[in-house]
Amino acid sequence: MGQSCLFLADREALVTQAFRAFKSHLPQANIIDLTKSKTSQAITANIVVSTYPTMFNRLNDMGDKERMFGVGHFDLIIVDEAHRSIYQKYQTLFDYFDGLLVGLTATPRNEVHRDTYRIFELESGVPTFAYELDDAIKDGYLVPPQGINVPFKFLRTGVKYTELSPEEQEEYEAKFYDEERDTLPNKIDSTALNRWLFNENSIDQALEILMEFGLKVEGGDKLGKTIIFALNHEHAEFIVQRFNKNYRHYKGHFARVIDSHDPYAQSTFDDFSESQKQPTIAVSVDMLDTGVDVPEILNLVFLNPFFPL
Repeated sequence: MGQSCLFLADREALVTQAFRAFKSHLPQANIIDLTKSKTSQAITANIVVSTYPTMFNRLNDMGDKERMFGVGHFDLIIVDEAHRSIYQKYQTLFDYFDGLLVGLTATPRNEVHRDTYRIFELESGVPTFAYELDDAIKDGYLVPPQGINVPFKFLRTGVKYTELSPEEQEEYEAKFYDEERDTLPNKIDSTALNRWLFNENSIDQALEILMEFGLKVEGGDKLGKTIIFALNHEHAEFIVQRFNKNYRHYKGHFARVIDSHDPYAQSTFDDFSESQKQPTIAVSVDMLDTGVDVPEILNLVFLNPFFPL
């Protein structure tokens, strides 16, 4: 391979996932993970994978020296989850490099200050190529979800965003804006939220429903790989504590928190990705929300609130 490719993602977990995928499909290529390597090692690589901050800092840390990555160093630049981190200061990366730019996203944005189409010089709402969910299901790459009705009714009365002053709206956005999903709830009662989410009985019921009705493997004897989405780190820890109390025979290995608070989160995620290793249940706050590729996952449990925009 004579040409050079740069793959950018906003989280190290996605960079590691991409690095392994490139290694698997292109075993002869020289592939470097810039988050774990020196810039000099990446100069001769066919493929460089990196987070936005790492590449941004490597370009700006040269001082008066000539940058090792020139404007035309990369022939192809692939941007994962292109709807999220390509705005504001990281957009300068795309202004600097002049290689062909390819963006990957399931949810392109077209707001004034967050227009994915504009970054890629496209007509609003018209992607270069779209692979729809129905096509992926028809082609056998994905399966349609099967929902389970549960006996929970979350209290949604409370403060409405539209009724706040501009100053109060700014404070509301700072507290409740979900950067990972690029969403903001239009109303919330934080007291009711915490009372419900941190209620032992509510969590115990949710876990009982999962263990009884969740899809199984090994002839129906074992719960399939599962992600539980939690509100924050404290909530994730609380869920795991309740699981370990109610299912002591799993000896604390069956359910684990996987989030950015854990320095060994990538190692735990690697074990979770393998069908024969524990944990079986990953309780996540941020790392597993989008972009992860684990075909073994059979169950998703949303114990964090999803609000209509």
